[in-house]
Amino acid sequence: LTNTTISATVKGGSKAGGDVTLTAPNVMLTGGAITAATQGTGPAGSIELNVGPLIVQGDAQISSSSTGPGPVTGAAGTITVQGLSGAGTLATSVTLQNGQLLTSATGSGAGGSIVVHTPTVTLDQATISATTAAGDAGGLTFTDAKSFTSTNSSLTTEATTGKGGTIAIGSAGATSINLT
Repeated sequence: LTNTTISATVKGGSKAGGDVTLTAPNVMLTGGAITAATQGTGPAGSIELNVGPLIVQGDAQISSSSTGPGPVTGAAGTITVQGLSGAGTLATSVTLQNGQLLTSATGSGAGGSIVVHTPTVTLDQATISATTAAGDAGGLTFTDAKSFTSTNSSLTTEATTGKGGTIAIGSAGATSINLT
């Protein structure tokens, strides 16, 4: 997917945003976006990627957000990356090269969580962030990550007035973590 946008958006009101589910053996997102968003008080939809390898590069982003004109907004949705067979399976690998995984709520809604199920994570000038203003921030979870390499990248959970989220990296077996 090059310079392509896949979006499920509600532009105002209180209705929930739609979910985005993408199932494909190989996904490369270059310079585009996959988004689930609301611009009102309804919660944003979630994004589920059932993939082999996932590559997000060239300023591409995958995001779930809830924004609004006032202080009351819905919650951001969850972003889940997992294997082709869905829940409980592992994506082959996840690589972000100048790419982003983001959840955010600009008002009172909770920040969405980002959950990545893969044995291999490679981040290079990447941003993975779960933020909110007044709600509780979402968490970042990397399950089964036997190899986690990050270069010039950022992993952040942040809440302006709410509770911060948790960042968890690990697996049941040995984990190699390289941060530069």
